[in-house]
Amino acid sequence: MAKSNFRLLTSIPAEDEKEETIKGYHSYWRKTNTNSNAGFVPIFKSFRDKHLATLEPGALRLYLFFAFAADNNYGNSWYSIEKIAEFFDAQTRTVNNWIKVLVDKNLIIREQKGKKSFTTYLVPYSNSIIKHQLKRNFKEDNQEVLDMFLKKITDYESLYGPLVEVFHFYQWKIDKKKKPIKEAVQWLFAITKRNDGILTGHNFTLKNSNHLAVDEMVIPDNGDIATFNSPFKFNTGNIKGLVLTHEIRLQGNTIGPALKLMEDLAKAEVWDWDDHPKFQYGELNEFFPEDETEAQTKTNSEEEKTK
Repeated sequence: MAKSNFRLLTSIPAEDEKEETIKGYHSYWRKTNTNSNAGFVPIFKSFRDKHLATLEPGALRLYLFFAFAADNNYGNSWYSIEKIAEFFDAQTRTVNNWIKVLVDKNLIIREQKGKKSFTTYLVPYSNSIIKHQLKRNFKEDNQEVLDMFLKKITDYESLYGPLVEVFHFYQWKIDKKKKPIKEAVQWLFAITKRNDGILTGHNFTLKNSNHLAVDEMVIPDNGDIATFNSPFKFNTGNIKGLVLTHEIRLQGNTIGPALKLMEDLAKAEVWDWDDHPKFQYGELNEFFPEDETEAQTKTNSEEEKTK
Protein backbone atom coordinates (compact mmCIF):
# COMPACT_ATOMS: atom_id res chain seq x y z
CA MET A 1 0.00 0.00 0.00
CA ALA A 2 1.40 3.41 -1.00
CA LYS A 3 2.08 5.98 1.68
CA SER A 4 -0.60 8.64 1.92
CA ASN A 5 1.68 11.39 3.22
CA PHE A 6 5.25 12.37 3.95
CA ARG A 7 6.48 11.77 7.47
CA LEU A 8 8.40 14.90 8.37
CA LEU A 9 9.32 14.01 11.95
CA THR A 10 11.02 10.88 13.19
CA SER A 11 9.77 9.19 16.33
CA ILE A 12 10.73 11.49 19.20
CA PRO A 13 10.13 10.44 22.83
CA ALA A 14 7.79 13.06 24.27
CA GLU A 15 4.84 13.34 26.60
CA ASP A 16 2.92 15.75 24.40
CA GLU A 17 3.03 17.59 21.08
CA LYS A 18 4.74 20.66 22.54
CA GLU A 19 7.65 18.63 23.96
CA GLU A 20 7.95 16.72 20.69
CA THR A 21 8.13 20.01 18.79
CA ILE A 22 10.83 21.50 21.05
CA LYS A 23 12.93 18.33 20.94
CA GLY A 24 12.46 18.05 17.19
CA TYR A 25 13.60 21.65 16.74
CA HIS A 26 16.89 20.85 18.54
CA SER A 27 17.34 17.50 16.79
CA TYR A 28 17.02 18.96 13.29
CA TRP A 29 19.22 21.92 14.22
CA ARG A 30 21.98 19.47 15.16
CA LYS A 31 21.50 17.52 11.93
CA THR A 32 21.57 20.72 9.89
CA ASN A 33 24.87 21.80 11.42
CA THR A 34 26.37 18.33 11.08
CA ASN A 35 25.38 17.97 7.43
CA SER A 36 26.67 21.45 6.59
CA ASN A 37 30.02 20.71 8.30
CA ALA A 38 29.61 23.69 10.62
CA GLY A 39 32.46 24.23 13.07
CA PHE A 40 31.96 22.89 16.57
CA VAL A 41 33.75 22.60 19.90
CA PRO A 42 34.37 19.13 21.36
CA ILE A 43 33.80 19.71 25.07
CA PHE A 44 33.60 16.38 26.90
CA LYS A 45 31.82 15.66 30.18
CA SER A 46 35.14 15.36 32.02
CA PHE A 47 35.70 19.10 31.44
CA ARG A 48 32.55 19.83 33.43
CA ASP A 49 33.60 17.46 36.21
CA LYS A 50 37.14 18.81 36.50
CA HIS A 51 37.06 22.49 35.52
CA LEU A 52 33.63 24.06 35.01
CA ALA A 53 32.92 24.86 38.66
CA THR A 54 36.41 26.17 39.47
CA LEU A 55 37.70 27.92 36.34
CA GLU A 56 37.36 31.69 36.66
CA PRO A 57 34.96 33.28 34.10
CA GLY A 58 37.62 35.09 32.04
CA ALA A 59 39.83 32.01 31.69
CA LEU A 60 36.79 29.89 30.86
CA ARG A 61 35.74 32.27 28.06
CA LEU A 62 39.30 32.29 26.72
CA TYR A 63 39.39 28.47 26.72
CA LEU A 64 36.19 28.45 24.66
CA PHE A 65 37.78 30.99 22.31
CA PHE A 66 40.78 28.70 21.75
CA ALA A 67 38.48 25.67 21.40
CA PHE A 68 36.44 27.36 18.67
CA ALA A 69 39.59 28.52 16.90
CA ALA A 70 41.41 25.17 17.11
CA ASP A 71 41.88 22.66 14.34
CA ASN A 72 39.40 19.91 15.25
CA ASN A 73 41.93 17.18 14.53
CA TYR A 74 44.99 18.54 16.30
CA GLY A 75 43.81 21.28 18.68
CA ASN A 76 46.12 24.07 17.46
CA SER A 77 45.38 27.71 16.62
CA TRP A 78 47.29 30.94 15.97
CA TYR A 79 46.21 34.14 17.71
CA SER A 80 48.31 36.94 19.13
CA ILE A 81 47.61 38.47 22.53
CA GLU A 82 46.60 41.70 20.77
CA LYS A 83 44.00 39.95 18.59
CA ILE A 84 42.57 38.11 21.57
CA ALA A 85 42.41 41.32 23.62
CA GLU A 86 40.64 43.05 20.73
CA PHE A 87 38.06 40.27 20.52
CA PHE A 88 37.26 40.46 24.24
CA ASP A 89 37.69 44.24 24.47
CA ALA A 90 40.16 43.60 27.28
CA GLN A 91 43.68 44.66 28.26
CA THR A 92 46.56 42.51 27.02
CA ARG A 93 47.66 42.11 30.66
CA THR A 94 44.25 40.62 31.46
CA VAL A 95 44.52 38.16 28.57
CA ASN A 96 48.01 37.15 29.75
CA ASN A 97 46.60 36.43 33.20
CA TRP A 98 43.87 34.23 31.70
CA ILE A 99 46.48 32.38 29.64
CA LYS A 100 48.57 31.74 32.75
CA VAL A 101 45.55 30.20 34.47
CA LEU A 102 44.93 27.85 31.52
CA VAL A 103 48.61 26.88 31.30
CA ASP A 104 48.81 26.23 35.05
CA LYS A 105 45.75 23.98 34.80
CA ASN A 106 47.32 21.98 31.93
CA LEU A 107 44.53 23.03 29.55
CA ILE A 108 46.74 24.73 26.94
CA ILE A 109 50.36 25.06 25.82
CA ARG A 110 51.56 28.32 24.22
CA GLU A 111 54.72 28.23 22.11
CA GLN A 112 56.42 30.69 19.78
CA LYS A 113 58.63 29.51 16.93
CA GLY A 114 60.84 32.19 15.41
CA LYS A 115 59.06 35.49 14.82
CA LYS A 116 55.69 33.92 14.15
CA SER A 117 52.66 34.43 16.38
CA PHE A 118 52.29 32.13 19.32
CA THR A 119 50.68 28.76 18.63
CA THR A 120 48.13 27.61 21.19
CA TYR A 121 47.69 23.87 21.67
CA LEU A 122 44.73 22.38 23.53
CA VAL A 123 45.98 19.79 26.03
CA PRO A 124 43.84 16.68 26.82
CA TYR A 125 42.03 17.06 30.13
CA SER A 126 41.05 13.39 30.59
CA ASN A 127 42.72 10.00 30.29
CA SER A 128 43.64 8.79 26.81
CA ILE A 129 45.58 6.15 24.89
CA ILE A 130 48.13 6.83 22.13
CA LYS A 131 49.31 4.40 19.46
CA HIS A 132 53.00 5.01 18.74
CA GLN A 133 55.21 4.35 15.74
CA LEU A 134 59.00 4.26 15.86
CA LYS A 135 61.29 6.04 13.42
CA ARG A 136 63.19 2.84 12.73
CA ASN A 137 62.06 -0.54 11.45
CA PHE A 138 63.37 -3.52 13.40
CA LYS A 139 63.85 -7.08 12.16
CA GLU A 140 63.26 -8.44 15.64
CA ASP A 141 61.53 -7.26 18.79
CA ASN A 142 64.56 -6.86 21.01
CA GLN A 143 65.51 -4.66 23.96
CA GLU A 144 66.38 -1.79 21.63
CA VAL A 145 62.72 -1.59 20.59
CA LEU A 146 61.60 -1.03 24.18
CA ASP A 147 64.42 1.45 24.84
CA MET A 148 63.51 3.55 21.78
CA PHE A 149 59.79 3.36 22.62
CA LEU A 150 60.35 4.59 26.18
CA LYS A 151 62.78 7.30 25.08
CA LYS A 152 60.12 8.66 22.73
CA ILE A 153 57.84 9.01 25.75
CA THR A 154 60.29 10.25 28.36
CA ASP A 155 61.68 12.91 26.00
CA TYR A 156 58.28 14.59 26.44
CA GLU A 157 57.84 14.07 30.16
CA SER A 158 56.85 17.73 30.49
CA LEU A 159 53.84 16.94 28.28
CA TYR A 160 52.83 13.43 29.40
CA GLY A 161 54.19 13.36 32.93
CA PRO A 162 56.63 10.74 34.29
CA LEU A 163 56.40 7.01 33.65
CA VAL A 164 54.28 5.08 36.14
CA GLU A 165 54.45 1.51 34.81
CA VAL A 166 55.60 -0.45 31.74
CA PHE A 167 54.00 -3.73 30.61
CA HIS A 168 54.24 -6.39 27.92
CA PHE A 169 50.72 -7.42 26.85
CA TYR A 170 49.79 -10.71 25.18
CA GLN A 171 46.36 -11.61 23.79
CA TRP A 172 45.31 -14.54 21.62
CA LYS A 173 43.34 -13.74 18.46
CA ILE A 174 39.91 -15.31 17.99
CA ASP A 175 37.97 -17.03 15.20
CA LYS A 176 34.44 -16.29 14.02
CA LYS A 177 33.09 -18.26 16.97
CA LYS A 178 35.14 -16.07 19.34
CA LYS A 179 37.38 -18.98 20.28
CA PRO A 180 41.16 -18.42 20.64
CA ILE A 181 43.41 -19.46 17.78
CA LYS A 182 47.17 -20.02 17.62
CA GLU A 183 47.89 -16.42 16.64
CA ALA A 184 48.31 -13.51 19.00
CA VAL A 185 48.78 -9.78 19.32
CA GLN A 186 51.60 -8.53 21.53
CA TRP A 187 52.35 -4.96 22.44
CA LEU A 188 54.32 -2.80 24.82
CA PHE A 189 52.21 -0.59 27.04
CA ALA A 190 53.57 2.29 29.12
CA ILE A 191 51.55 4.50 31.48
CA THR A 192 52.43 8.11 32.28
CA LYS A 193 50.79 10.35 34.87
CA ARG A 194 50.72 14.15 34.89
CA ASN A 195 50.80 16.22 38.07
CA ASP A 196 47.06 16.84 37.68
CA GLY A 197 46.38 13.09 37.72
CA ILE A 198 45.70 12.66 33.98
CA LEU A 199 46.85 9.24 32.71
CA THR A 200 48.09 8.45 29.22
CA GLY A 201 48.54 4.92 27.91
CA HIS A 202 51.28 4.53 25.29
CA ASN A 203 50.81 1.55 22.99
CA PHE A 204 53.37 0.03 20.59
CA THR A 205 52.49 -3.18 18.71
CA LEU A 206 55.25 -5.79 18.46
CA LYS A 207 55.30 -6.92 14.82
CA ASN A 208 58.11 -9.49 14.93
CA SER A 209 57.07 -11.72 17.81
CA ASN A 210 54.67 -14.11 16.04
CA HIS A 211 57.00 -17.03 16.79
CA LEU A 212 56.70 -16.42 20.54
CA ALA A 213 53.75 -17.38 22.70
CA VAL A 214 52.50 -18.31 26.15
CA ASP A 215 51.87 -21.96 26.93
CA GLU A 216 48.12 -21.70 27.65
CA MET A 217 45.26 -20.40 25.52
CA VAL A 218 42.63 -20.02 28.24
CA ILE A 219 43.09 -18.39 31.62
CA PRO A 220 41.81 -20.85 34.26
CA ASP A 221 38.82 -20.17 36.50
CA ASN A 222 37.45 -17.67 33.95
CA GLY A 223 40.13 -15.17 34.94
CA ASP A 224 40.86 -12.03 32.96
CA ILE A 225 44.63 -11.81 33.49
CA ALA A 226 47.60 -14.16 33.81
CA THR A 227 51.27 -13.22 34.12
CA PHE A 228 54.45 -14.32 32.34
CA ASN A 229 58.14 -13.46 32.40
CA SER A 230 58.73 -10.86 29.69
CA PRO A 231 62.22 -10.75 28.14
CA PHE A 232 62.16 -6.93 28.11
CA LYS A 233 64.01 -5.07 30.85
CA PHE A 234 63.39 -1.69 32.42
CA ASN A 235 65.25 -0.08 35.31
CA THR A 236 66.34 -2.86 37.65
CA GLY A 237 64.41 -5.83 36.23
CA ASN A 238 62.10 -7.33 33.65
CA ILE A 239 58.83 -5.59 32.88
CA LYS A 240 55.62 -7.34 33.88
CA GLY A 241 54.16 -9.62 31.21
CA LEU A 242 50.35 -9.81 31.22
CA VAL A 243 48.20 -12.30 29.32
CA LEU A 244 44.80 -10.73 28.70
CA THR A 245 41.73 -12.89 28.25
CA HIS A 246 40.64 -13.26 24.63
CA GLU A 247 37.06 -12.53 25.69
CA ILE A 248 37.73 -8.79 26.18
CA ARG A 249 39.20 -7.38 22.98
CA LEU A 250 41.61 -4.45 23.37
CA GLN A 251 42.80 -4.18 19.76
CA GLY A 252 39.99 -2.43 17.94
CA ASN A 253 37.68 0.57 17.98
CA THR A 254 36.24 -0.07 21.45
CA ILE A 255 38.43 1.96 23.78
CA GLY A 256 36.49 1.55 27.03
CA PRO A 257 38.08 -1.75 28.21
CA ALA A 258 41.59 -0.45 27.44
CA LEU A 259 40.99 2.75 29.43
CA LYS A 260 39.63 0.81 32.40
CA LEU A 261 42.58 -1.59 32.32
CA MET A 262 45.03 1.32 32.21
CA GLU A 263 43.36 3.03 35.16
CA ASP A 264 43.50 -0.19 37.18
CA LEU A 265 47.13 -0.89 36.26
CA ALA A 266 48.14 2.63 37.30
CA LYS A 267 47.33 1.46 40.83
CA ALA A 268 49.67 -1.50 40.39
CA GLU A 269 51.18 -1.05 43.87
CA VAL A 270 47.95 -2.43 45.31
CA TRP A 271 47.90 -5.47 43.00
CA ASP A 272 49.00 -8.87 44.30
CA TRP A 273 50.41 -10.42 41.14
CA ASP A 274 50.80 -13.80 42.85
CA ASP A 275 47.00 -14.09 42.88
CA HIS A 276 47.03 -14.48 39.08
CA PRO A 277 47.98 -17.65 37.15
CA LYS A 278 51.53 -17.72 35.80
CA PHE A 279 52.17 -18.85 32.20
CA GLN A 280 55.40 -19.73 30.44
CA TYR A 281 56.66 -17.61 27.52
CA GLY A 282 58.69 -19.08 24.69
CA GLU A 283 58.59 -20.52 21.17
CA LEU A 284 55.07 -21.03 19.82
CA ASN A 285 55.94 -24.32 18.08
CA GLU A 286 57.35 -25.78 21.27
CA PHE A 287 54.14 -25.14 23.18
CA PHE A 288 51.78 -25.89 20.27
CA PRO A 289 53.44 -28.15 17.63
CA GLU A 290 51.93 -27.88 14.17
CA ASP A 291 49.92 -30.85 13.01
CA GLU A 292 50.14 -32.07 9.38
CA THR A 293 47.04 -30.15 8.30
CA GLU A 294 48.32 -26.84 9.68
CA ALA A 295 51.76 -27.38 8.15
CA GLN A 296 50.28 -28.12 4.74
CA THR A 297 47.97 -25.09 4.94
CA LYS A 298 50.93 -22.87 5.82
CA THR A 299 52.98 -24.30 2.92
CA ASN A 300 50.15 -23.74 0.46
CA SER A 301 49.73 -20.16 1.67
CA GLU A 302 53.43 -19.43 1.22
CA GLU A 303 53.39 -20.93 -2.26
CA GLU A 304 50.42 -18.75 -3.22
CA LYS A 305 52.32 -15.64 -2.14
CA THR A 306 55.28 -16.51 -4.40
CA LYS A 307 53.16 -16.98 -7.53
